[in-house]
Amino acid sequence: MVDGKVVFLCWSGTRSLKVAEALEHAIVRLECGLKPFRSPEISKGAIWFEQVRKGLASAQFLIVCLTPENANGAWLHYEAGAVAAKMPLTRGRLEPRVFPYLFQMKAVELTGPLSQFQSTTATQTSPCAEMDPVTNSTPTGS
Repeated sequence: MVDGKVVFLCWSGTRSLKVAEALEHAIVRLECGLKPFRSPEISKGAIWFEQVRKGLASAQFLIVCLTPENANGAWLHYEAGAVAAKMPLTRGRLEPRVFPYLFQMKAVELTGPLSQFQSTTATQTSPCAEMDPVTNSTPTGS
């Protein structure tokens, strides 16, 4: 179980935002000690890039909400790289912290750096089932 860990929900575009919102609600319903963060939570008038940078710096996990129209978006890859760069080694292996979440696309369609990470495909079932890899991860060194 993860207590008080920040999950940064990365999205780009209308459909991806809807997916991020659904995941945020699922994380809250899980009551597993995870704290979701999405960029719309940034206050109006704030310097958004600084807020995103702080959110990424405090995140222990990143869920990248991918759709066919945003899968190659540079911003998504930037955010994923920011979290992946701080993945610690445990027994000689990197701890998983970046979780590509595929909506209306398949893992074989994923290219570039995000294809290195094991992805989860959205299903008709509750998004809570897809949260299992995050809720059962216990990153060290955070």
